[in-house]
Amino acid sequence: MMTPLPYLAAIRVDGRDGRDFLHRQLSADINGLASGEATFACLCQPKGRVIAVVAVIAGEDRQWLLCAHTLAEKVSGWLSRFVFRDDVRFSADDGDTVIGDTAPFSGASTPLDGLQYAVSTDTRKEVESDSTDAMAFRAHELASGLSWLDQTSSEAFLPQMIGADAIGALNYRKGCYPGQEIVARTHYLGKLKQRPALAWIKAAPSFTVMDKIMLRGPGGDIDAQVVDGVTADDETRLLLAARSPAAVEVDQVVIGESSLPVTVSWPDVPSRQGPGENRQASATT
Repeated sequence: MMTPLPYLAAIRVDGRDGRDFLHRQLSADINGLASGEATFACLCQPKGRVIAVVAVIAGEDRQWLLCAHTLAEKVSGWLSRFVFRDDVRFSADDGDTVIGDTAPFSGASTPLDGLQYAVSTDTRKEVESDSTDAMAFRAHELASGLSWLDQTSSEAFLPQMIGADAIGALNYRKGCYPGQEIVARTHYLGKLKQRPALAWIKAAPSFTVMDKIMLRGPGGDIDAQVVDGVTADDETRLLLAARSPAAVEVDQVVIGESSLPVTVSWPDVPSRQGPGENRQASATT
């Protein structure tokens, strides 16, 4: 079922240099996309911290940049600072609505199985009435390891801390972009202080983004921080940045005064022995 996603914004990137400009500013290989293909990427500041996680849908004369609605103004403003002689323009239209689906439709596939996106100008009326479906889709995104970040978590984490490798948002072979040196050094020297973890709780605990929590298992306690989370049907899914050198067994999570059973999975953190690549997928027809 195609679901309007009001928590996402669509930024139009027009001009003959649009795709090349995005390639120079983002962590993924945008020039390697064919028209109709899509990929996730990170927009980073010079210290390598992620301003926003974005999805790029490639076109001929227009590229679409999807990001958290709360970060859209920040994203377009940041990118505009680097436009000099490039023929590139950023704009947004209130009539543009991001659509998502977990089954094939006429949108762009992404590197994550079952997540597809498109931009429509005909579904604004559906957005307000489909909040439950939108939250269910967001829960599916989180279960896949995808967080778009928000105003609270923006500029708080390096890409690898939030699992950007695992969602195909990092390419270590491409050229420079803001923060690239720090991101690459972290990868090749193995100096990652926090690693991503996905937690599933059969309860609805009270939490906020950037909360510090505790993971407990046979090996001891692990400090973690909430990157993102969503509760739907009394089940909570969290993306965490955990201070753990490796994937370990965890069976309890401590949030505030509550200690709850939890299932934790650890997205793959690519080996520093060789460069990684962002994966790309074609648009469905």
